[in-house]
This record gives sequence, C-alpha cells and structure tokens, in this order.
Amino acid sequence: MVTTLRQTLRHTMLAAMLIGTLTACGGGGGEPSNLVNPPPNQNPTANAGPDQTVASAARVTLSGSGSDPDGSIASFAWAQTSGTTVTLSSASAQNPTFTAPATTSTLGFRLTVTDNSGATAIDDVLITVTPPTANQNPTANAGPDQTVASAASVTLSGAGSDPDGSIASFAWAQTSGTTVTLSSASAQNPTFTAPTTASNIALGFRLTVTDNRGGTATDNVVINVTAASGGSTTVVSGKITYDRINFKSTAGAGLDMDNPVVKPARRVTVQALSTGSPATVLASTTTDASGNYSLTLPVNTNVRIRARAEAKKSTAPTYDFSVVDNTNSQAVYALDSAVFGTGTAAQTKNLHAASGWNGTSYASTRAAAPFAILDKIVDSFQKVLAVDAAAAFPKLTINWSVNNVPTSGNLAAGQIGTSFYSNSQLYILGAANVDTDEFDDHVMIHEWGHYFEDKLSRSDSIGGSHSLGDSLDMRVAFGEGFGNALSGIVTDDPAYRDSSGSAQAADFEINVEREPQAADNSGWYSEGSVQYILYNLYDNHVDAADNLALGFGPLYQVFVGAQKTTAVQTSIFSFVTALKAANAASASGIDAIVSRQRINSANINDTGSNETNNGGNASDVLPIYTAISTNGSTRTICSTNAFGEPNKLGSRRFFTFTLGSAANLGISVGGGASVDAALVLYRGATSQSKDTLGNGGTETLSVTGSPAGSYVLEVYDFNNADGDTSNGGRSCLNVSVTAS
Repeated sequence: MVTTLRQTLRHTMLAAMLIGTLTACGGGGGEPSNLVNPPPNQNPTANAGPDQTVASAARVTLSGSGSDPDGSIASFAWAQTSGTTVTLSSASAQNPTFTAPATTSTLGFRLTVTDNSGATAIDDVLITVTPPTANQNPTANAGPDQTVASAASVTLSGAGSDPDGSIASFAWAQTSGTTVTLSSASAQNPTFTAPTTASNIALGFRLTVTDNRGGTATDNVVINVTAASGGSTTVVSGKITYDRINFKSTAGAGLDMDNPVVKPARRVTVQALSTGSPATVLASTTTDASGNYSLTLPVNTNVRIRARAEAKKSTAPTYDFSVVDNTNSQAVYALDSAVFGTGTAAQTKNLHAASGWNGTSYASTRAAAPFAILDKIVDSFQKVLAVDAAAAFPKLTINWSVNNVPTSGNLAAGQIGTSFYSNSQLYILGAANVDTDEFDDHVMIHEWGHYFEDKLSRSDSIGGSHSLGDSLDMRVAFGEGFGNALSGIVTDDPAYRDSSGSAQAADFEINVEREPQAADNSGWYSEGSVQYILYNLYDNHVDAADNLALGFGPLYQVFVGAQKTTAVQTSIFSFVTALKAANAASASGIDAIVSRQRINSANINDTGSNETNNGGNASDVLPIYTAISTNGSTRTICSTNAFGEPNKLGSRRFFTFTLGSAANLGISVGGGASVDAALVLYRGATSQSKDTLGNGGTETLSVTGSPAGSYVLEVYDFNNADGDTSNGGRSCLNVSVTAS
C-alpha cells in the first residue's frame, strides 16, 4: 500500500512565438530555374522552467532552457513582468538567480529565446513568495575519520543539507594537531598534505556549514597520520556475505528455510573501529559488487570490523539507504567481528550474517535479514542507474524488526499492519511464523517502487487496501500495478511471491506477465491490467499480442518526465499517452498490449476521454473527466460505492477546467441532506482540499490568485470514501466553479 504522494508540478504558460522568414534573391537577369529557395526558419521553443513557491529572502534560481529544430540557440533574455522588483544576477544568463523579497508577493518573469536566425520564442514563469518562517538550521557532515600515511595527500569530505533552503557556504578550521595548510578553507572538499612525522599523530578539523538564511551547523573529523618509518600500516581485507533464503520451486510451498544460499553484501559500509569508549572509526570503505572490502590500518592496533546495513554515496550518483530497527530508536543494523590485533602483516577478516534458522525455528539472531533487505534495494537503484547514470536517490530509511507484526498501531512497537512506504520511510514485516517479508524480494521492490514514484516520479494515489479483483480508483490501480510490475522488471522474474505462515512454509503468487481477462476485472481501474501492461512493455518474452521489448529506459523516461508533470491525475492514461508520443515507432506494439486490457489505446489521451469501458456501471464511471465552465453554472455528477470503499472506482469523480489568466476561484459542491460533500482541487501535483464532517449543506472553497493553467477538481460524498459501507450509496453532487 502507499499513502497519498505529492510532488511539485511543472507548469508552463503557453508561449507566443514570433515568426521569422528567409528570402532568397536572384541577380542579373533573374533567378535561374534550378535555384531552390532555402526552407523557412523554424522557430525555437522556450521553457522558463517550473513555477516555484519559495520562502521570503530565499535564493531562487530560474531554470531556463530552449531548443531549435533547425539551428541553435543564440541567446536568452529574462525580464520581470510583475510583482515586487528584484535584481537578477544576469538577465542574459540561461539560469539567473535572485534573492526573493522579504514580503509576500507573486513575481512574474518572461524568458525570450532567440535562435541563430533571429527568430524568438517566449515562456513565462511565476515565483510565489511565502511569508517568512522560522529558519531550520542546516546539517553538517565533515566526513568519516581517516587514517593516512605520513606526507600523504588528504581530501576532507565535507557535505551539508538544509531542510528549508540551500547551503550558502562551507568553512573549515583546524582544531588540533600539527598545523597544516588547507587548499581552501571555504571549499567543500579542501585538500592538504599530511605532516611528515616519526610517530603517529592526530589532526582535528571542524566544518561549519551556513545556510542561505544564516543558520549554521558544525561537525568534526579526525585525520590520523601514521609514522613515516616503514611498516607503520597494514591491510585488513575480506568479504561480507549473508544467507539468502529463496522460495521453494513449488508455488505455495513458501521459503526454503533449510537451504540458505550465501550471497555477497554489496555496497555496504565497512568500518574499522577502535576498542576505546567511545569507539572511533579508524578507517571506512564500502564493499564492491562481490562483497569485498579493504582497509589500511595502523599496525599493532586492536580493532573490530563492522559491516553496517546501509548503502551510502555522497558523490554522483548519490544514494542513502539504511536498514534500521524501528523498535529500537531506528538504530542501524550492523555485523561486528571479534576484537583482533592488526599486527604487522596483511590479514583477512570475513564476516557472514547467518539467517538464524536451526531447522525448526529461529534459534539465534536473524543477522541476515537487514542485509537481504538492503541487497534488494541495491538491485532496485542499480536498475535505474543502468538507464540513468546520473540519477540521485534521496534518503530512504527501511524499518525492519522481528517485532514488526501485521497489526496496526504503534509503529515504534512494531505494529505496522503491513509492509508499506510513506514519507521516506519504508516499513517491512518481520513476524516469524506469521508474516515476514525480508526474503520476499518482490514485496521489497514493490514498496521501493512507491519510494521511486514519490521521489523520482510522481503518484497521485490515495492509498488504501487493494487486490487484483478490485475495481479501483485509477490512481491507486496505477500505483499498485506499477509496484508489482517493477518487482518483475528489477528481478527479471514475473512471479511475485509473498511468504507467510508457520516456518514461512506458505506463499501466494501473482504472475505479473499473465494476461488478466475480462472475468478478472481487466481495465484501466485494475492493478492487474496495469502490471500486465507495464511488464509486457518492458520484457522480451513474446506471447499473445506482446511482440514488444522496450526495456526499462523508455518507461523510466516517462516516469521521470511526462508522468511527473502531467496536468491531470496520474493513471495508465497519462502514462501510455506519453509513452506513445515518445516512442512513435512502437505505437502499434504498445496499442496491441494495452488494448487487450479493455483500454482504448488507439485513440488514447491523458484524460481517457475516448474510453468506453465503464466497469459495468454506465451511470457513474464515464466520462473519467467532465469539463466544467468557470462562469458559475452548475454541473451535476454522481458518486457511488457500488464498487466498494474507500478507494474504489466511482467513489470520486473528476472535473477539468482551465484558467487563461490568474483569477480568484470560488468552488461549491453540495448535495441532499444525507450527502457529506468533499472536494480536492489539483493544479498538477499540488492540491487544496475541503471536507468538513457532517451531512447536508454545501462545501465551498475560495482560492485567491490562482495562477493560469489547467486544473482538476475531485468531488465525492465522504460517505462513499470512509470505508463504512453501511452508509453512502449513489449520491449526486451539484458542482459550480466561478473565476473572477
């Protein structure tokens, strides 16, 4: 399941273009008959970037771009068109910056793009400045402690982040040890040459990070310099592995607990720790694709090796994934060696995380579980990196515990209900002999798919329970079908299996490649249809109408592009429409797969306006989007719980309207005495809702200064969306929109 996800919509105002012409002239006695006039110049396109909402006094960057189909872009020119006057860093830069005013304001800017033939195009963007809020301080990270050789070149690894702004500066200062000279005290990653020393010494440094509103944070790092005499360091290397438990070959037979397979722990952090209290990190690295690591350490030093269940990288491509115990203050899981002396000769220290299973029960620590979970996360983000090497993955915390049970309640006590993702947190079941998901690869990847939608793409899913036989809200159908399909795409295995029961000896299976039939509730409202479409668009297995093998790249480009910026709600319609537009040569193959799911693919558009499949309810399902004027005239539309609650087909209905210019909006939704009207207004992925509990009356929403653009209005009777089927039914709502 997934909670409602929201991201920022890119909204581009329509550009008016000036038409340039080319004229060919003949000389002397006139134009020769074989002289061909050059083709007329094609105008460029301009893109002033997404509308933005920023805090007062924030540093703002305008994201301009342009393209020219028959030439090149010669210049960019920015001009402010409305709002409190600000000063651009450069009016001719592609991406100028400015400081937002200290007062609330809406600023308008126009970008003019000129091509190499003098033709121009324009685009506008709005920057909404919100009232000042209390500044949240940034965080600073001075990087890991290091152990380096005498006279070695050293790089300090600084980093910082700001939850409500940006990092303005870095400042390094040495706090202890022999004085060294930094290449730049204000650089994020300065360098210096370690002192030449006959004994081991320690150098201390402090990093101060300052954000764009003056907030600061500090962090310290220690650089241990080993003596210049020979033999002062040695190498400890090894391999980190874990027990993976696979499913038995027989469907429904669950996990093969007695036959673990040893797998490498890839991309995990490996540290050498001192034995002092508190322990310090003497050296740190990450394992490679085979689970191997190597650390250079001082000789004759007592240490322990620790493998942490985390995959982190601060340089591009960046990622930050960690597996923690949500029932123990979100402590990161780790695997430690015994204390040993480094001696003077290189040595090997391998660490293995065992499953803890003794043939009948878990008799010891389930050390393998966090590393098994992390390894599926590694598979998932590497699938993305294979088609986008520059992708950046925001922080994701994976919460797993042996106490995580399928009972809803206190998350910190393990009462998580089911494995789920919400707000950069992924929760995984761990209840042995009941339902534990750490070895259920497809479950893990499905939930990571919701993180992918949230952070790299977009989902408008309203969440809630779901199954393959349900007629779902189209947004839920797409999000859950995508999660199922992604699990097959990442593993190249369409068999989605989820273990449960005593000794994990049972499971159910979904084959995401199998084609749902009409009797299986196929259609645009079915997660089964969505998973079938997405997986078969990807895979290279020819069956039935599927003779297409697009691979992951074209699908990924739609997810991070058009699906992220669609003006309507995310669904199979918005996705397939964009996919066909970007892959015209494959349109017939796409149609063949999509149309088998009773979806009108040949004439598809992002609103599904040509769709004829009403799910068996001709009155309350189609059209998916109904146009409504902004002159205050009333339209009537009906909500139903005929397909179930709270997130099923027909419960929520959709209107669309467009504002040609900024306006004040007044929206009214009402029904009879038993109706509890509710509404949500969307502008891309941003939303405003109004739902005051209580039957009868009219729900209203007033919005001042709504920008020009396309809007979606969702209306429903809350009685059909509260999960209580004892109330509700077919409820008709009277809806009006007024723009002034």
